[in-house]
Amino acid sequence: MMWLGSAQFDLAQGGHLQIADAIESYRQAQRYVDLADDEVLRAKFDSNLANVLIKSPTSVEVVEEAVARYQRALPVLERCLPSHAPQTEAWLSKSRSLLDQLRDYSRRRKEAVGSIRDLVAGLSTYSLDRASLLGIQARLQRIIDLGNPAEVGEMMRGVEEIQRGFQELMEIVRTADSRRTGGQAPIVQHLIALWQTLVDQALALNIDTASRDRAGDLAQRIIDRVTEDLDGASPEEVRDLEASRLRALALDARQLLYRHHLSWASPIWTATRRAPDANGVYLTEGPLRGALEQACRDHGLEVLGPEPGQNVAQSHYDAIRRSTVVVVHLVGDPPSLAAGAYALGIALVLGRPVVVLAAPDFDVPFNIDVQPVRTADDALDEGAFLAALDAAFYLPQRAPEPVSLVPLLEATRRRFPHQTHLLSEFESHIEDPTIARDILGAVLASNPDARAQVCLPAWPRAWPDPDAPPFLFHVTAFHGGWPDQVSVALRKALAGGPMTYLRHDDTNDPSLLASLWRCLCTASFVLVDLTGFNANAALECGVAHALGKPVRVIGQPGVAESRFPALDEVLIHRYDLGDLDGLGSWVRNQVDALTGGGP
Repeated sequence: MMWLGSAQFDLAQGGHLQIADAIESYRQAQRYVDLADDEVLRAKFDSNLANVLIKSPTSVEVVEEAVARYQRALPVLERCLPSHAPQTEAWLSKSRSLLDQLRDYSRRRKEAVGSIRDLVAGLSTYSLDRASLLGIQARLQRIIDLGNPAEVGEMMRGVEEIQRGFQELMEIVRTADSRRTGGQAPIVQHLIALWQTLVDQALALNIDTASRDRAGDLAQRIIDRVTEDLDGASPEEVRDLEASRLRALALDARQLLYRHHLSWASPIWTATRRAPDANGVYLTEGPLRGALEQACRDHGLEVLGPEPGQNVAQSHYDAIRRSTVVVVHLVGDPPSLAAGAYALGIALVLGRPVVVLAAPDFDVPFNIDVQPVRTADDALDEGAFLAALDAAFYLPQRAPEPVSLVPLLEATRRRFPHQTHLLSEFESHIEDPTIARDILGAVLASNPDARAQVCLPAWPRAWPDPDAPPFLFHVTAFHGGWPDQVSVALRKALAGGPMTYLRHDDTNDPSLLASLWRCLCTASFVLVDLTGFNANAALECGVAHALGKPVRVIGQPGVAESRFPALDEVLIHRYDLGDLDGLGSWVRNQVDALTGGGP
């Protein structure tokens, strides 16, 4: 593999291959060099790989590795191959000099870009005129297009250009109208906030080229709409523009911002291949549904719901998946509240922003992290509802997390091992999530399982560690009494078996939502107790079903008979507190059947 890497490096020098191919071959050869345990071979390997690294697109981390490898190789070469040592020493000196320059560049670029990001963040305090906005966007686009040049000389010139651009931006802001934005239409405020977020993304130091270009393009399109279409538009024109362009633009922006949340799921329902409707809203049932539907339609939105002739649960899922925003009204008796929470759990897996409505005195479940619109059950506060709805369409509801996609790659390999070519493509673009998303879609489309689908969940998905012991995650109420009795019985039943038992309060993690999400994502088996129709338990059931986890639902007498429609075809195992040993045996049998540990 080392010699292959050298050959690929020679081809890359002539432009016939990418230098990344040579680096990857060397990386694969590392383990064989380590196994050989030959210090001369290792020194040659380190020196050769350092030579390749130093010719690749430069970064502080790459050159640091090259310097470290030269330093490790040089003493061995001086002792065993003295003829090779002078060249290695010369390259070490050059690499150290390059590293000093790169560190200086990184510091200066970080300072310059940080100043611009601070300036952009402060622009919301200004009501800038059209010419000012266009001038700012043009200079920002020039800065964004500088990208990440490979040559140090280009880098230094790029920093100087960034600094000049900052001075030009400052001059525009100093001479612009500085009135506060209180008089601007809310839609303009939302779009400027979205534009600022995209600019911040595009200026990030570690963004990949495809995402940077996409962020710059979306930022430019937003300014075009604000300056060309919204300037002086009537309310009717604004509504039409939102329906035809603006919400679709915001949907594209949200998918870009949450690109690192890239994942897939195999829910209990069949996946449709239809794209989300940028104007689509899903409403849960409740006494205000008629008023909510009318308010949405007057706002240029389409209310999506079950289609005639379809399975009820499948149709509700399809409607949530086709929507862009999910509106959940937490109201009514326990089964009705649970139905709303269940739909919200599905929305979280699919990455749909949510609007939550609740009565002024209603205690919202702890695992709902969205501030609710407080409204009476018999009278909609339409202004507050529409304001929350617009914010959900245009603004990120949670801070995106820039996590690595390597765990997703490994999980995809385990699930779809025969898609070797597409998986290789996926791996080669693992640092480019906007491109990786299209490849992942091709992997899933080539798979006969019609349930598998790409999603961008509310939080990055965690994946089970294949080397960790499997566990059953028990979703239930926590208020003492019967839940604790059931928990004790299940721990006893599972002791010494193929799966350990875990309830959320066993984790002792102060981050409630994050730890709950991890438990649901990494569980081998999810057991949901819907006794009392606890809203938290129903939400977690929706998450587990949407992820496609093996799920069993249990409940005490009356639960199966009072279930909400989305669970009509889900088997609910009835148990009695007087026979918890029987429940334990049933659960143990389910676990054994799942793991192959039973008869």
